[in-house]
Amino acid sequence: MIKIVSKVISKLLATTKLFIFWHSFQMSISSPIPTNDTSIWTSLKQAIDASSGFQHWASQLPTPERAALNADTLVQRYLRETLETLAY
Repeated sequence: MIKIVSKVISKLLATTKLFIFWHSFQMSISSPIPTNDTSIWTSLKQAIDASSGFQHWASQLPTPERAALNADTLVQRYLRETLETLAY
């Protein structure tokens, strides 16, 4: 399952920053040292938010809709829609 998710996510990683973060994240998954899920999500969210793909996607949303959603919701929606698109 992780291999499938890894392949799908790899397609999403259009920027170097995201690629580096994803590689670090994969290493932390295989690490025997427990990680803090909140810090992982925060780092991932920041990297996605800074990506040109996310910025373009967000700019296509109507302004009132975009303003009504918090950063967590926007990133989750972006990831869901992108993965749904890749699934086809």
